[in-house]
Amino acid sequence: MENSSQKVFVVFNPSAGKEAQAAEIRAALARHFPASQWAPEIYETTGQAGEGVAAICRAACARGTSLVISAGGDGTLIGVANGLVHSSVPLGILPLGTGNDLARARLIP
Repeated sequence: MENSSQKVFVVFNPSAGKEAQAAEIRAALARHFPASQWAPEIYETTGQAGEGVAAICRAACARGTSLVISAGGDGTLIGVANGLVHSSVPLGILPLGTGNDLARARLIP
């Protein structure tokens, strides 16, 4: 039987926004993806500058990821977006930070 799941790579910054929501977000991701046709790989950032999120996203794309989701604030999003430059892999945004400037400008709730 062929596996019809598509790979999704989620870059999750548990320090973005309210720390109390980190466990809730982890639980929501765990509930959502098994019920869908997506096979998730979740990478939790340290939130530290120089972590190499862009390189981590490029490596995920090289492994055949179909979608990359940035689950964090503006800093997480910048790292993820930089990793997807010159890639055809779509970017999903789950704005969890306190500012979320890009998400707000694009009217992403």
